[in-house]
Amino acid sequence: MATKNVGDEAVAAVEALERAKADALTALRTSASEIEARIEADTENLKSITAKIRELDRASGRRRRRARNDETLVLAVARVFQDANGTLTPGEVAEAVKKSGYRSNSDGNFGQMVAQSLSTLKKTRAGRSPVLVNQERGQWAAGSGLNAFISKVEAEAKAEAEAAAA
Repeated sequence: MATKNVGDEAVAAVEALERAKADALTALRTSASEIEARIEADTENLKSITAKIRELDRASGRRRRRARNDETLVLAVARVFQDANGTLTPGEVAEAVKKSGYRSNSDGNFGQMVAQSLSTLKKTRAGRSPVLVNQERGQWAAGSGLNAFISKVEAEAKAEAEAAAA
C-alpha cells in the first residue's frame, strides 16, 4: 500500500510541475506579446519623429548629402604623392587632395581622414615595396611601390566598370 502512495505522490508532483510549466509558458507568451506591442508603438513613434525631422530640415533648406567622388580618398592621397617631389606633411597632403577636386563634407576632421589614409598606404605593399614611407614624424614620401599600387587600383576599377557595363 505504501507503494501506491508513493506512486500517487509522484504522479501528483509531475502533474503539478506540468501545470507550473504551462502557467510559466502562458506568462512568457503574455510578456512577449506586451513587449512586441511596445516595440511596434516605439517603431511608429520613431517613424513619426524621423518624418518631423526631415520636414524641419526641408523647411530650413538644410540638406546634407554625402559628397561623391570618382575615386577613394586613399587613391586620391596616393595620386598626390605621384606628382610630389620630396616629403609632404599630412596638412599639405589634405590641401593637395582638395585642390585635386576631391569633395568632402567633413571639413572639421578631413585632416584626420587623410592621416588615416596615409597610415593605410604605409601598411600597403605592392609586392614587397611600400606604397608610402613615413620618413620622420609628420614627413611622408612616396615609396617604391606607389606607381604599381596606383596601376593595380586603376586596373581593378576598369575591370569593375566593364563588368558593370556588360
